[in-house]
Amino acid sequence: MISGSFDKTVGQWDLKTACEIEMGIVKKFEGHASRVYCIDTSADSKLLASGSHNTTAWIWILETGKLFAGPLKRHTKSIGGLALSFDGTLLTSTSYNNTIKLWAFESRQLLTSFHIQNLITLVLSPDLHQLAYTKGDQTIYICEIPPDVLTQASACIP
Repeated sequence: MISGSFDKTVGQWDLKTACEIEMGIVKKFEGHASRVYCIDTSADSKLLASGSHNTTAWIWILETGKLFAGPLKRHTKSIGGLALSFDGTLLTSTSYNNTIKLWAFESRQLLTSFHIQNLITLVLSPDLHQLAYTKGDQTIYICEIPPDVLTQASACIP
């Protein structure tokens, strides 16, 4: 299990062997300058993305706990949600500044940004053609990801 914390860390836990939570921690991912609000893992469970109050997102290697990329700095308020694409090409982030940002995962290049009021959470469709998000009005919204953004993401893979 992975958790984000107000102590500015992300923790990976071994729940099978832990009698007490403190005894079960496997590793901590340290580097955030402020509390961690959201996390997501890659489909192959090799990478972890974390977002924090200080407007940055970080990407970690789960096996080693080492930093893979970051900080990603383009939001102006706290990051409240993250989603990694199933194929590892896109990272999406939401912020309390009412934006969704799409990043090319490998190059960490910002591809596009959308302004949407009252964002709460988001997910990417497995085929990367759609983005679903929720807002404060208790509605789920689904939008198409522009084909040129997907082309940019593919072009950024080394």
